[in-house]
Amino acid sequence: MFKFNICFIRRGDEVLLVNRNYPSWMGCWNGVGGKLDDGESPRASVIREVFEETDIELEDVTYKGVVSWISNEGKYYGGMYVYVAEVPFDYKFPTPYFTLEGILDWKRIDWVLDPENDGVASNISKFLPYVLNDSQAYNHLCTFKGNRMTGFKSYALSPESEHNEELDKEWGEVFDPTVSPIRLLKSDEPLPMELLLLADPEEGLVQKYVAEGQCYVYEELGQVIGEYVLLPKNETVVELINVAVSECVQGRGLGKMLVQHAVQSARNLGYSSIEVGTGNSSVGQLHLYQKCGFRITGIDTDFFVRNYAEPIMENGMQCRDMIRMSQLLYRLENY
Repeated sequence: MFKFNICFIRRGDEVLLVNRNYPSWMGCWNGVGGKLDDGESPRASVIREVFEETDIELEDVTYKGVVSWISNEGKYYGGMYVYVAEVPFDYKFPTPYFTLEGILDWKRIDWVLDPENDGVASNISKFLPYVLNDSQAYNHLCTFKGNRMTGFKSYALSPESEHNEELDKEWGEVFDPTVSPIRLLKSDEPLPMELLLLADPEEGLVQKYVAEGQCYVYEELGQVIGEYVLLPKNETVVELINVAVSECVQGRGLGKMLVQHAVQSARNLGYSSIEVGTGNSSVGQLHLYQKCGFRITGIDTDFFVRNYAEPIMENGMQCRDMIRMSQLLYRLENY
């Protein structure tokens, strides 16, 4: 489990913040929170911390995910559970309120999020809009060099992640360069059909080539969010089929990672070349495959017209022709 928690108590267009007397973020405005006690759940811990720091007795809080941090070198340090609590617009809590931890005060949300405001913890302006306005839980990953934040990305989490005692370890593995999140799907595991159909709407075709090939999946925190299929054509040639990434995590470069992994997997399996086909309308895929070393070798005219019952529309045009591409594979010892 992560060791820390933080809560943002909202009253209309204000949030209750504390200007801390102690590290970390000493002298900066931040949410209320602290450290989990042994055997304490994150939810119970944050309710206790809020009471100890503010004397406010919260009946309930809403889980919004975690904020975690790594160094520029990729070392995963840890994180904190994030919660939000709503109080009525006329809730009475006079501020400023002085405590041992620091000064409590209601701050306007637009003041907190102002990009020119250097008086708040540097990552708050990045993740607080998600916490206050988005029903989805996230891992807000902050990259730091010393005390300066150099990067920020948000990854969707399930609501059940609040109760996952291995959450910190699992995310540590995600950012451990020695641990690959891509693996071969086991024979007794269900197919990631939602993902497969995202790339190919013909379920019958999908079932057929997955049965004849090997399906690899990209997994984070027990959830499959990406996949690809390798389909042998003969003893020396394998085809990369059906590369897909969940829509909620697109834009993170996972597609490129999957394609590069597929090329290396084909090389490791002893194939001398790998082929891939994509539609004439798939502009993004054509760009991706060429960046990953594939060259155009031909066009299968009207492939999608012949093989798909319904017209496929993409990027404002009909997908009609299959653009065939290939890449020669060389083992490292051959260089």
